[in-house]
Amino acid sequence: TPLVFVAGKGNNGQNAIAAARALRGRGHATTLVLAAAEEALPPLLQEQVAIYRSFGGEVADALPSDLSTSVVIDGLLGHGITSAPRGRVAELIRQVNESPSRGVVALDLPSGLNHVTGEGYTPTVQATWTLVYHVVKSGNVAAEARPYVGEVYVTETALTYEAFGASAQPLQEQFRNGPLARLKLPAA
Repeated sequence: TPLVFVAGKGNNGQNAIAAARALRGRGHATTLVLAAAEEALPPLLQEQVAIYRSFGGEVADALPSDLSTSVVIDGLLGHGITSAPRGRVAELIRQVNESPSRGVVALDLPSGLNHVTGEGYTPTVQATWTLVYHVVKSGNVAAEARPYVGEVYVTETALTYEAFGASAQPLQEQFRNGPLARLKLPAA
């Protein structure tokens, strides 16, 4: 299955680029679409793109015209947004939502979703699956987020449990069967 990564200029973009690089290195067909010109990316992201290219990864100016056999990985925006996406990011979100694909994976939370309230700004990625890093954001489980998050999975990260202090025990419990846990959301 071809994997199409859409990446912004922040931490979620960095995560998307690193995932594209790692999966390309394992032989997967990948395409990377950047929300900003490569030279406008922070130096660390430029470095990640260069490494991705060294693995033979393709950087495209636009989403492929046919995504029907692809899975799209959303790394456009992360937590901290307080208003609707604009410009190229908004256009990429609309294209992802309007293009039939095999599914959309949102990294940490769907782009355009408020990580605290779960409000979906216009536009917000409508994910099939959301892969949350270590700690679930309140916005991912809010009733308002249901149209956007799809199935929510939580994955362990390289953070040590000691970093979480008193809340470490419940975190360890959710991963007792492995590094990925499906979050059961109450019915809407």
